[in-house]
Amino acid sequence: TESPESSAAEISEPSVQIQLGEEKCRLQLASSDTVVAIELLHTREVGLDPLLAGNHLAVCHLIAVNGSVTAEIGGLSIAIESDHQWIQVGGGEPRLEPLDTVPDWALEVVPNADVLATTARQNLLTMLEDASSLEIGLRELLAFRRSEVADLAARTLLVLGKSDVYFGGAGVFSDPNQRAYWPQHYDALLATVNSGPEAALEVQQAIKKMDAAAEVQLFQMLVGYTNAQLEAGSDLQLLENLDSADMSVRVLAFENLRRITGVTFNYRAEHDSKARREQYMKKWRVRQRKGEIRWEE
Repeated sequence: TESPESSAAEISEPSVQIQLGEEKCRLQLASSDTVVAIELLHTREVGLDPLLAGNHLAVCHLIAVNGSVTAEIGGLSIAIESDHQWIQVGGGEPRLEPLDTVPDWALEVVPNADVLATTARQNLLTMLEDASSLEIGLRELLAFRRSEVADLAARTLLVLGKSDVYFGGAGVFSDPNQRAYWPQHYDALLATVNSGPEAALEVQQAIKKMDAAAEVQLFQMLVGYTNAQLEAGSDLQLLENLDSADMSVRVLAFENLRRITGVTFNYRAEHDSKARREQYMKKWRVRQRKGEIRWEE
């Protein structure tokens, strides 16, 4: 039997129950000063259909930032020492390993924080105070004169499941004022598609609703392309998309090409004039003819 002292000690230890992916997890903290960071990422190999559940992989991180923690998950009790992390990729064997650096997002004060982003967040919160609803307030801020505020409003709406704000004639990918933020908008949208089949389907339906004529091209550019697909002709399709009359199609084509090749040729997706785009298109066509629109292996 337990002694009163040990029983009292166990009861006094702070604990919290969380949902970590598909699993419920209870965290027993060493003390009230213990800091634990939790990260759940979703990945998918480029080119695999995001509408199929089997193509998604969850990566879980439990990080003991300060002090030790015991995690009870899946019938196991796992002791994580301070400055260590527990990692599980999909249904694979979990592992414990030392922590190289603490993620910025786990710190109370982020070193070298982006002043512009911090100001945008403060402005956004202030302007939402009198909004009739969160969604309406955020949608109104999409047209705000400060592009960094509009950027944050769009990505917040995406978290709320409103991916429609990215597409159509008035969408984020058709707004030249958001040009500097298009890469991170693409990253955010891609992360949503990668989070699971339901989220991917919602994005696909939003595209169909807002830009039905370009639905196939736009969604495929969120699915991505394998080297085999690029070799089979998708590289040429990307160049056709890069010269599309639809700005959102051009933006997503450029984001794909930039990530695949690592070059930009100073292409500007916001140029509506086909003549202005032609000088850049020539460079991309040369690369395509050489078979150089491929992922590095």
